[in-house]
Amino acid sequence: MEILALYTSADTLPSALAAGARHLAASLQGFALVYQAVHDATQPDGWAGFTCAKDAQVAGEELDDFVRQTLDSERPLRTDAPEGSPRIWARAAGGVYGFPIRHNGQVRGVALLGCPGPWPRVQNAGIESILRQVALVLDHHAVSGGVPEEAEPSDEVLRLSEQLLAQDIELIKREERLTLVVRLKADLIETMSYELRQPLNSMIERMISVLANEHEALSASGRDALRGVLADGNTLMQMLQNILELWRLKQGEVALEVQDVNLAEVIEEAIFNVRDTLQPDVVFEKRIPSALPKIRTDLGKLNQILFHLLDNAAKFTRRGRIALELRLEDGQLLCSVTDTGIGIAPDDQEQILDEFFRVDSSTDSRHRGAGLGLTLARGLIEKLGGSLSLQSEIGQGSVFSFALPVITC
Repeated sequence: MEILALYTSADTLPSALAAGARHLAASLQGFALVYQAVHDATQPDGWAGFTCAKDAQVAGEELDDFVRQTLDSERPLRTDAPEGSPRIWARAAGGVYGFPIRHNGQVRGVALLGCPGPWPRVQNAGIESILRQVALVLDHHAVSGGVPEEAEPSDEVLRLSEQLLAQDIELIKREERLTLVVRLKADLIETMSYELRQPLNSMIERMISVLANEHEALSASGRDALRGVLADGNTLMQMLQNILELWRLKQGEVALEVQDVNLAEVIEEAIFNVRDTLQPDVVFEKRIPSALPKIRTDLGKLNQILFHLLDNAAKFTRRGRIALELRLEDGQLLCSVTDTGIGIAPDDQEQILDEFFRVDSSTDSRHRGAGLGLTLARGLIEKLGGSLSLQSEIGQGSVFSFALPVITC
């Protein structure tokens, strides 16, 4: 709220805009230029991230056409940094972004942000909050102090402007509190996940070591007990990893790593990862073409998707079969996982992909898990540009199908 606090009259406008530029530049570790709607390109109204005012003025002159394009635009724009002095443009290696500053439909100014690398989406909320504060300052200045004398506003207009400014300030305070809560939640999830995984990973490693090195010295019941504890530890570790992965996915922090993928190897790995969890009376079927070409997609995410869908089928199928079917058709990878498990009621099908939703939520349920696997699978599929669908009938089983756009090699 420093920007709004600094603005008390027309004389303090430069200080408020300079503060806005400082906060914008700090958000990106780049530079910022702020202009009123009626601007002089040789002298920005607020600047930050340059070594001196002369550099800010030079940058403004070279970006003058971009300023005018942004003023006329309904949405943010991007342009490459001009060629020239590295001292000026090093902080815009990732491009220069132009944001029209609007309030109540009126264009009040422009902010140009130099970004040194890829745009950090995690900073979007903070940057939007700063731009809203700058917009409020410029709007209030235009209504109360920045109009020509012959168009001097009435007392009523000024009174209404003050009221609107106070209301907008309160809204921004609430948004900032909400942003702070979200950030604290993210820090808590990251920290707790790390703090829990470290000792859990140590416990798992020690149990594996005991089972491997002291196998003969252990009784049969002792070995079975350790294997049970090891299985529980691995389940909890997977749950923690799913929570962290889902959170990163929702925050837009999961990047794609596209590469050549051997589908036959992916399928074999997916089957291997869930085979030990299948019930004795369950038969696994694989329905894939004899020859599959390589495709370009994200290998890690495709592995995760298949694991979560097959793991879900294994949990809820006590007898019968689980079938994995895959084919390529019209530039899409089409895959389905069919089971003869307990099925999903129509009312539950609308919620089954929601996080932490479980068909059987009783504490003594034999169907273990936190209800995150299907949510994560859907999120990863959508991240890859695909879609997930479901068909199910109580007592008959379920079919989860997804389609992903791919390029064959």
